[in-house]
Amino acid sequence: MDPKIKWWKLKEEELRVLFKKRVLEAIRLHEDVQEWWTENSKVILRIREEVLEKSSGRRPPNDKESWWWNNEVQGRVKPRNKPRRSQIYQDRSRVKKIINKERKKQEN
Repeated sequence: MDPKIKWWKLKEEELRVLFKKRVLEAIRLHEDVQEWWTENSKVILRIREEVLEKSSGRRPPNDKESWWWNNEVQGRVKPRNKPRRSQIYQDRSRVKKIINKERKKQEN
């Protein structure tokens, strides 16, 4: 996995102001639009790396099991959720029946 720029850090007021200030100071005007875009996009990318940093780019190991989601937890969660799921499906079927009855009444 490649390192990613931490764009979410722009939510922080201090970093957002710093990023904006540095970009506005570095951007230059050019006659040609294409030249303007090429040069200024490089400036923005350079400043983004300086201000926002990069992630490490490392993934968790594939063989690492989440400590909280083992067989014991699964055994307790599945039975608990099963009645909820069946109740949801029953509620949906009841709603569909009511809607269909209303449609038939309107058609007649």
